[in-house]
Amino acid sequence: MGRHGARVVASDGLANDNPSTDKRPLADEAITKKTAAMLYHTVKFLIMVKLTLVHGAALE
Repeated sequence: MGRHGARVVASDGLANDNPSTDKRPLADEAITKKTAAMLYHTVKFLIMVKLTLVHGAALE
């Protein structure tokens, strides 16, 4: 566990010393957009299912 922490610190140090090669902000942005899209479609799907169930039950 300690060695993993040391690697993270070393990685951050290298990224800070040479910001031109730091690709993490782009990766974080892509992950954020992907997560937001996934959440949006999941919520949209759940709302559609709820409406279907509510209106289906009302028709019976």
